[in-house]
Parts: sequence; structure tokens; C-alpha cells
Amino acid sequence: MNLLNILDNELKNKHYNNFEKVRYIYLRTCELFSFDARYYFVESFNKKLFNNIIDKKIDITNVDDFLVICHSYSKYVLLRLVNELTTANVSLHSGPHSFVEYKDDDDLLWRLDATYGDLSRAKIGIKTTGFSCLESWNFTYQDDLDMIDESFGYKYKDREDFLKLLDLNSFNSFINGIDGLIKDNELKYFTDVLFFVKWLLNGVFCVFSSSTGMDDNYNFGTFIYDETNKDLFYLSKEDDNYGIKKIPFEEGLQLSKRMSMNNKSIFNN
Repeated sequence: MNLLNILDNELKNKHYNNFEKVRYIYLRTCELFSFDARYYFVESFNKKLFNNIIDKKIDITNVDDFLVICHSYSKYVLLRLVNELTTANVSLHSGPHSFVEYKDDDDLLWRLDATYGDLSRAKIGIKTTGFSCLESWNFTYQDDLDMIDESFGYKYKDREDFLKLLDLNSFNSFINGIDGLIKDNELKYFTDVLFFVKWLLNGVFCVFSSSTGMDDNYNFGTFIYDETNKDLFYLSKEDDNYGIKKIPFEEGLQLSKRMSMNNKSIFNN
């Protein structure tokens, strides 16, 4: 994909100012790119892959891989697109965590930090949190973003828009409904699916614990344990689509033994 050309064509007939262009590029790249979950698992056993993920370079004229972390997204995607398509004053803030800083035409400083959830938020149409004004007195900046986003046709959903589609009478029925929403929203990458599921679960009174693992083929799965009814659910990819289903506890235990886990507490109880 020639992303530079695509966004240039999308913007060229729009009469957007620099700020609006920056915001548009931010949202569009959040819709396209997803966080690379391998980053959290491979450092201990595949240092080469870990370094490749950190040092990954992306050519915005020929994108064939949409998995990123903060460094690759900020330096090679967002910063370069903004520099190519606007005259905005942007710079890279690099270090253990990377993001883009933007000084607007009124000399207000903004932090553009998509990889703490906005890559997923934009895909499900909820408000972003990583595009923020660093001037403490500017209490109304979110209202300004809301109006700009609405002009783009980016109309926010909230949790209630999704929850009203679900059966909340039991954890099991709730999970079954979430499985349908995953497919309806066409989420393709694990981190986006997991964000969506946990965001929904945290929106209702559900007492649950979770643990994510990765197998030797870099396939991901998350175990979600209903603490009230002692039922186990498994979020994973089957036939190119992610889904979540109830599984026997023993099956989950055996699956976890074949994975690198970020938290084994579910199976240690």
C-alpha cells in the first residue's frame, strides 16, 4: 500500500488547516495500524526478533505490514506523513517510549501518542485519549477535537452503544454476544480484539481475571476466568477470525503449558 499517496488523495480536495490535517492523519493511521503483541513476549527467548521489532522501519510508500510499536509508528509513520502532507511543526520524542510532539499555530504543545490504546480505539469508533494538549490551562481541547472529528464523519460510540446489543443476564451470554461483536467489527489483529473485549468487560460488573499467552508459532490467546461462576473462556484466532468461547478448565491448563504466558495466576489457584 502506498499510504502516502492514499492520504494525499484523501486530503487534497479538503480545505483543512494544519491542525485538522494532523488530526486526520492521526485517526487514519490509528485505523490502519495495530500494536505488535510479540513485543511483550519475545525478548527473553528471541532477542533477534525483539530487536527487529524495536528497529523496524516502515516505508510509507510501500506498506505491507501494519504491525507497529511506539518507535516504528511514531518515527516512520506519523512523523513522516505529517511532514510530507502538512507544514505543521512536529518532532519526535524518542526514548524508552516514543511519541510525536506537535506545536500548533497558536504555539500550543500537543502530544500525539497512539500506541497506548488509540490504535484500537479508532477502529471501534470511540474517543481517542492519546492526542492531548500539554498546556494545563487548555481545558476545552477535547471539545475542539470532538467538533473536528465530527466534521470528518468520525462519530463517537460509547460503551452503552455496544452493551445494549448484548445479553447481560449472565457472564456466559455476555461473552457469547461479545464474540458476535468481534466479528461484526471486523477486527483483524490480536491487540485490537483484546482491547475491545477488556473494554467491554470493564464496563459492566464482571469479576474476572485474565492471562495472555503466545505459542511457538507466535499465535496469541487470552484466557478469561469468570471468578463468580468459575468458568473459563478462551479468546483466540480460528480460520482467520478471532473469537471467544467457553472451554473446560483442564483444556485451558493444557493450552497454557504450550504457551509463553504473561500471567499464570489463573492456573495456579
